[in-house]
Amino acid sequence: MTHYAADKEIEHGLHKKWCDDGTLSTEGNYVNGKKIGTWYHIGTGTGTYIDGKMEGKWERKNEKGLTKSIYQYKDGKKDGPFMVYDSLGVLTNEGVYKADTIFSQSNIEQNAKLTQIPLFSPCEGLSGKEAKDCANSKLLTYVYKNLKYPAIARENDLEGQVIAQFYVESDGQVTEIKINNGLCQAMKDEVTRVIKSMPTWSPAIKDGKPVRCLYTLPVKFKLEG
Repeated sequence: MTHYAADKEIEHGLHKKWCDDGTLSTEGNYVNGKKIGTWYHIGTGTGTYIDGKMEGKWERKNEKGLTKSIYQYKDGKKDGPFMVYDSLGVLTNEGVYKADTIFSQSNIEQNAKLTQIPLFSPCEGLSGKEAKDCANSKLLTYVYKNLKYPAIARENDLEGQVIAQFYVESDGQVTEIKINNGLCQAMKDEVTRVIKSMPTWSPAIKDGKPVRCLYTLPVKFKLEG
């Protein structure tokens, strides 16, 4: 669905396209033939066009609503830091683009080399995937039991996902908390507060020894309907 200016076939107004299966593939607005404002592309995600060129942060999410990738654009080209996450929201790749060319990149494959990833609260008698799922369940319960919706965010109807990263040290302590993607400062501060309040984790294990490990935690804020 695309509108055209009356005198010429110039795209103007709301534009939508769908895949063969009915899934929305593209949505945004044209102004005199140029893409303007917020757009969505199924392969690229959601971001902003300025004067027909991609600009700023573009974020892609998976079917669960977790961030799949974040890229920065400048004048239509990838320019700046980028991050790629797996289906669980764990950072797997990060680096920096300059003028559409990868300037630096760090493939994070630590989890594949670990005997055990960091666990928030191990469940006795379980191992492998069952232990991981149990620990993740306890982690989410802890986060959302202690998380308080900032008043200023509620007043401004802000909702969405905040992505935090931190290190679980070899002794299980949480350090170097960083918010990679946040909706407002109050939300960032609240997620940081909850993470700082966490009890000691069970550290990652590599070659039979506890090791320092980076952990990514997506936290979703959603207003009650």
